[in-house]
Amino acid sequence: MRLPNRSGKRGFSFQFTSMIDVIFLLLVFFICTSSFTKPERTLPSPLSEGGIGPPDPTQIEEELPPEPILIDLHWVNATPVWVVSEMQRNSLQEVRSVLAGIAQNVDPETPIILDIDDAVPMLHTINLFDTCRSVGLTNVQYAAGG
Repeated sequence: MRLPNRSGKRGFSFQFTSMIDVIFLLLVFFICTSSFTKPERTLPSPLSEGGIGPPDPTQIEEELPPEPILIDLHWVNATPVWVVSEMQRNSLQEVRSVLAGIAQNVDPETPIILDIDDAVPMLHTINLFDTCRSVGLTNVQYAAGG
């Protein structure tokens, strides 16, 4: 039983039971919808286990990305001219033989960047792309015009 205040007015009180239920439901909701990521302390780092001192050079594996191979395709006097490895090639067969030699010595994921002039017909662009893919070079990209 509730006793009245001295002034005779009824006091105001909160019902905390329903508020605690709502907070608990929100907590469960946020835990269920959060994505759990790998903690940083388990990620590989060049720091030694002690935390102080220079890193051990044998533990650091520095993997540099492969250097891209640039192929230029120009349209000169209504004929295509390819430049592969800074050497001018006059036929697609020459380009194919050079790319086949390159493909044997590099990773298939080595970026091949095709820099093609605007005047080159689409047929020659597609043939060059297909030639790169046919010799086993899979990461063929087009250079953005500037």
